[in-house]
Amino acid sequence: MDHHSTHASYRERLIEHLFIGELLKHAWLVRDRRLEIARPEVDNSGYDLIAEERTLVRHLQLKASKLDARTARQNVHTALGS
Repeated sequence: MDHHSTHASYRERLIEHLFIGELLKHAWLVRDRRLEIARPEVDNSGYDLIAEERTLVRHLQLKASKLDARTARQNVHTALGS
């Protein structure tokens, strides 16, 4: 077992924080807009983050894997489509 699997929750949080940072940086520098990011308290609909900019709201599900991982595909929660 390598450090990617033994520290999966650490890696997941790290990637999430980096992604949020890039979203906020882009909103600030490129779009000159305010972007709000929230996390749901419960995971009923499969999304990990909520991004809101004025009237536009997006529910985001984050997935990550190594290039040589055994899992080549990821499942997306069907509730995200509605």
